[in-house]
Amino acid sequence: AALLEKLREVEVIGRELPLLLAPREGVAGEPVGACIGTIDLLYRDPADGAYVIADHKSDNVTDDAGMEERAIKYRAQGEVYVEAIAKGLCREGDPPPRFELWFLRTGKIVQVPINGEATPPPAPVPPKKKSGQQGSLF
Repeated sequence: AALLEKLREVEVIGRELPLLLAPREGVAGEPVGACIGTIDLLYRDPADGAYVIADHKSDNVTDDAGMEERAIKYRAQGEVYVEAIAKGLCREGDPPPRFELWFLRTGKIVQVPINGEATPPPAPVPPKKKSGQQGSLF
């Protein structure tokens, strides 16, 4: 329910967005070929207008340490997604895109640091009380 409230607060740009990113030339250790994926949710942060990529995770983790481990595990995925959104949608002067993991079992959101950012602790999404309002995710 808390993640649904968060979803209601943001400007959704798209769901299940296909991603295709050309290979980076001359990067040692990188796989050869295009990077293909699907962005679960792309929204704009109402606070600063940044694009935020939310990746839904159903991993069986229930504590902050486990979620932080997953943030490290999924960082490379986030880097690719952030690069694709930065190249495809951001304009000069826009804040850099961000990557989040939305843990469906715990209702927590973990911001995954990209390009040397510090890892903030997992944040619970506080539910908002709105009387008489019901909605759909789609």
